[in-house]
Amino acid sequence: MKVALIGWRGMVGSVLLERIIANNDHKSYELDLFSTSQAGQRKGEEGKTNR
Repeated sequence: MKVALIGWRGMVGSVLLERIIANNDHKSYELDLFSTSQAGQRKGEEGKTNR
């Protein structure tokens, strides 16, 4: 299953992303991250893409 998190760099999105990683929830699906603050750049270990 694919899941997209839009706005992961914001306050709410960053907290949600931390919880997803802490609970290892991201292991059961493909996580795709989107942000307007660094459009087109890759994200590190937390997710595949930052658009």
